[in-house]
Amino acid sequence: MKNICFILTNINSLGVWHCAGKRLAFIELRNLTANIAVAFDVQFAPNEDGKDFIKEKGDAFTTSLPPLMLSFSERASSCL
Repeated sequence: MKNICFILTNINSLGVWHCAGKRLAFIELRNLTANIAVAFDVQFAPNEDGKDFIKEKGDAFTTSLPPLMLSFSERASSCL
């Protein structure tokens, strides 16, 4: 029974159900995050300080996050 529970909770990482594009997806997410960090100045939106985001996040099987309002302004000397 222990092995069945392990397989059911890790269905995307084992055997024939292994996600073939998982590594590619993580590479793309890192690339996108890096490009945003280079191209934009990111700051809290007006009337946002981030405290509610930290205080109201919930941890369950997956983390549930409250909205976080950010402001993006394009950098004048972007490398992209």
